[in-house]
Amino acid sequence: MIAKGGMGKDDRECTLACIKKGATFGFVDADRKRFYQLDDQDAPAPYAGRKVRIQGRQQGDTIYVTSVRPADGD
Repeated sequence: MIAKGGMGKDDRECTLACIKKGATFGFVDADRKRFYQLDDQDAPAPYAGRKVRIQGRQQGDTIYVTSVRPADGD
C-alpha cells in the first residue's frame, strides 16, 4: 500500500488506481490477519475504498461472492 496521496486523494481513488494497474479486489480479515481473493471482480467495484459486508463461500484463500453491500454504518 502506498501512503495516502500517492495514488489518489482518498481511499476510493487509491483503490481504483491499484485495480487499473492490475491489482485485484480482495477481503482483509483483520482479526485473523488474512487476505482473501474475490472470484467476482465486478460486484465489489462500486464499493471501492469502503468497508463492505461480503456474502459467499470460502474455499482456501478465495471467497466465491454471492453479494456485496455496504457495511453497517458506511
